[in-house]
Amino acid sequence: EGIGCADREERQPASTSSRYRIGSISKSLTAAAAGRLLEEGKLKLDEDVRKHVPSFPRKKHVFTLRQLGAHTAGIRHYNGLEFYSNTSYKDVLKPLSVFSADPLLSVPGERYTYTTYGWTLISAAVAAAAKKPFLAYMDEVVIKPLKMFSTTPDHKLDPPKDRVTFYTRRREGRFVFAKKVDLSNKWAGGGYLSTADDIARFAAAHAKAGFHKASTLRTLFTPAQLTNGKQIRYGFGWSSKKLNGRHVVGHTGGSVGGTCLMMLWPEEELVVVVLTNVSDGKLGTLGARISRPFLAQIAKKGALHK
Repeated sequence: EGIGCADREERQPASTSSRYRIGSISKSLTAAAAGRLLEEGKLKLDEDVRKHVPSFPRKKHVFTLRQLGAHTAGIRHYNGLEFYSNTSYKDVLKPLSVFSADPLLSVPGERYTYTTYGWTLISAAVAAAAKKPFLAYMDEVVIKPLKMFSTTPDHKLDPPKDRVTFYTRRREGRFVFAKKVDLSNKWAGGGYLSTADDIARFAAAHAKAGFHKASTLRTLFTPAQLTNGKQIRYGFGWSSKKLNGRHVVGHTGGSVGGTCLMMLWPEEELVVVVLTNVSDGKLGTLGARISRPFLAQIAKKGALHK
């Protein structure tokens, strides 16, 4: 269902075809492409990322694709106003220059440090392993097979039809236009547009083996461990936790003019997706609240079946 406005000024209502910035849910999409390469033996998560991206400078410590995907490699996140970058990049290698000269924040594996730039580096490894441009490979193995026809990279100069207008809410509650940005520095980690229907279809494809092998789903969903043995709540492009005793995986996203969430209960095959066109949308526990009546109905049917 579409609720509210896709464009307040034009009085354009939101609909199921409205395309929103999905922010870091893009990481889960990229993880699906990496998962296909894992299944084909073209990527190995525990090898040095420089095997596929040799142009990336050597660091004091070697780090792996698995560590990059779990945010434990030590690659930094945004500095200063980098979140509002308006620079256009033609491929996924060029934006590596923004952070490639910086030292690692920690010894790989020792600490969880959330990073979208780490996924830009993953996209370069994916493109190299696939021997195809990153966006083209995403279309080939994720977007088209799952019929996600409204899911596209957010091109600044060529916005697609049905893209919503992006807003920021001031402290006094007033909505203003969000800053204009270019997301080509982070296609893989936060640069896609999509609809709730498409993201629900994507998540549902991960509820059980089919689109991916069962072993690949375990790789994506299983929480990583730090070197001290502590388990974090992030696998490879997916967060993972227990909610009211049930296993739920998914991702949230925050972008300039967008806040969203994707939640999947694999055992119940239930998906909840919420996309908004406002920065810092404060979704809080909305996904959990939406899920409750559905989970209750599923549990009731299960009890009757037994």
